[in-house]
Amino acid sequence: MKSLTLSFLLASMGWAGCFSPDILDGGFLCESNNTCPDEFFCVRHGGRKVCRRSASGADMTAMVDLDLLPDQATNTDQGATVPGIWVTIKAGSFKMGSPKTEKGRREDEPEQISVTLTHDFKMQTTEVTHWQFKSVLNYDPSQFSNCGTECPVEYLSWHMAVKYCNRLSKQVGKTSCYDCLSNGTDVSCKPATGYTGANVYKCPGFRLPTEAEWEYAYRAGTQTAYYDGDNDENHSTCSVKDPNADNIGWYCANCKVSYPGCKNLAYKGGPDCGGPHRVGQKKPTPGACMI
Repeated sequence: MKSLTLSFLLASMGWAGCFSPDILDGGFLCESNNTCPDEFFCVRHGGRKVCRRSASGADMTAMVDLDLLPDQATNTDQGATVPGIWVTIKAGSFKMGSPKTEKGRREDEPEQISVTLTHDFKMQTTEVTHWQFKSVLNYDPSQFSNCGTECPVEYLSWHMAVKYCNRLSKQVGKTSCYDCLSNGTDVSCKPATGYTGANVYKCPGFRLPTEAEWEYAYRAGTQTAYYDGDNDENHSTCSVKDPNADNIGWYCANCKVSYPGCKNLAYKGGPDCGGPHRVGQKKPTPGACMI
């Protein structure tokens, strides 16, 4: 059985997720009415109609066929659809955590351990975007709303994230992995009976990845601090970019933006106007995932 997992940008977490190169910028479908958010076009992708930004400025107003990488159109179940493009991540073993010799490692971090994942799972190829979240739950909790519809949803609680998972499960007729009360920002959830602890892998519906699953997907077979190499002496500063960190993600040293509602990070050595960027712009992992 394959589990279905999602990655969100939570208020208390950094950027998270697994991405695929050269595919949809938005990761949402336009099957019924060919309608996409601003700056996107509805194109054919592996037999499905999806929203994509023109990567090179080329005219994409006409329907075009794009090559489909394995498993990228597996977001359907008996004709039902959910937002996003999904990849299958095969079970396997890896070293979880950081070695004692890694730069920036805190003294209170646990020992590095060997972990074996015994279940395949599917993960969305980008973080959940503003557009996806709002299209499913009819509200957007994000503080950086001016970033745009294709930016990662943020400032949501664990409860709000798993409510989104439940709604996706309902859309495709799968059993929900969580029990939730209320809606919107007041929602309160807990793991559903029968799917607590190790039984989480038995849930056929959508859920958040475990810590081990997320790190396994991120590392993609690598053992370095980042999936594109080691960190350098600038890894913990905002005033000078760490080249490898700059290649794969947005953080205080490279997150300059110009939209209203940005955050002043100058006191940390960062830009005076910083914030999230749209998903799927950074270097992919060796396993065709990127942040």
